[in-house]
Amino acid sequence: MRNWLIDKENIKYKAEQDRMVEYLASHYEGIKKIEFQDYYVDKVTGYISSEAKINDKYNITFFIQGSDEEISVDYYDDFKVNHRKVTNSIDSLKDIHIIYYLESADDK
Repeated sequence: MRNWLIDKENIKYKAEQDRMVEYLASHYEGIKKIEFQDYYVDKVTGYISSEAKINDKYNITFFIQGSDEEISVDYYDDFKVNHRKVTNSIDSLKDIHIIYYLESADDK
């Protein structure tokens, strides 16, 4: 029997990862694949961080903090150079392959 609380938390974590994908797709061009490698929530502060591999090549870290739950990204220069920043450009999310944290590539 599945624990409904765990399922409820997983749904919230997946929704937050979806927000991260939307953020990246609307701010950077050329995003084809995102594989989340971890997901951390500080239960006291509500601070969220998640590392992801982009296009099987670039490692970035997402941060969600504060009452407005604004997303920010920390990345290495090679990602910034190879993925020009755009404003309000929304790539089709259906064209982005997403592997959620704790989901194997075979599950997708």
